[in-house]
Amino acid sequence: MSLLKTGFVRGVKWFALFGLLATYQWWSGNMEGVHNMLVYGGMSFFLGLTSVIYEVRRWSFPKQILIH
Repeated sequence: MSLLKTGFVRGVKWFALFGLLATYQWWSGNMEGVHNMLVYGGMSFFLGLTSVIYEVRRWSFPKQILIH
């Protein structure tokens, strides 16, 4: 459970960063930039969430890469 929590926190941190950038883009009037920042935020959220796979020591590195 702690790996899931750690991954969720990592993902939320990255999504919050891109959320701030999307807010700035919205404030500037660039709606395409808002969409792009939210898409990048979603991608970084899932990458942060799955980054904990590499902390499972009992799995071999090729298995970690395959699962990721």
